Amino acid sequence: MRDGLAGLALLALASMALAGCAGMGGGTLYDRMGGAPVFDRAMDNVTVDILSDGRVNRRFAGTPPNELKQRLGGFVCVQAGGRCAYHGHDMPTSHRGMAIDDAEFDAMVEDISGGFAKAGVRPAEVAELRALLNGMRGDIVGK
Repeated sequence: MRDGLAGLALLALASMALAGCAGMGGGTLYDRMGGAPVFDRAMDNVTVDILSDGRVNRRFAGTPPNELKQRLGGFVCVQAGGRCAYHGHDMPTSHRGMAIDDAEFDAMVEDISGGFAKAGVRPAEVAELRALLNGMRGDIVGK
């Protein structure tokens, strides 16, 4: 009986500790960035920034802004752990034959992360987003 009570007490303590951790910034990056309202506002910023950025905007010539927002937003959302839909190809397939260089890749990471920063996403989450995006460099650059 005593062992049973000790086990129950340990289980209760573990549950409280886990609940405390969840309240300290737990959840997906998408959720920690502010969820749908902030994400949508951030993607508005990202779209404007990309289309006005002379380092990369030629890559999107002829792409309607709403399409860019929807496609890129869906991808970023899924990567950040959001419950969104992305119907595009994987990164190597999407960028095959484009010969994207490091400077263009860096500009896109800057535009995307900058759009989230402008939307009020905290620096820690913006840094995490940058790291997530930078992890895709090998799938995109030089393909």
